[in-house]
Amino acid sequence: MPLNARGTLSVSSDKKAILFHATSFDGIQLPLLADLQIFQIDSLNLPVPMVIQSVDIRQNQLVVEASTP
Repeated sequence: MPLNARGTLSVSSDKKAILFHATSFDGIQLPLLADLQIFQIDSLNLPVPMVIQSVDIRQNQLVVEASTP
């Protein structure tokens, strides 16, 4: 299990998932971009369909903005 991962967060093209684009693990640069899906909005089983508008980290908290399509 990596102790330290660096990269960026983004929203998938279908706006249904949050992706982590890893650039390094434990200080070792990755030769290729590795995309890890860390959240799928459909897994919440909400009563209305939702899409993710944006994702950010603010004050050490993951902030996700979502809306109905």
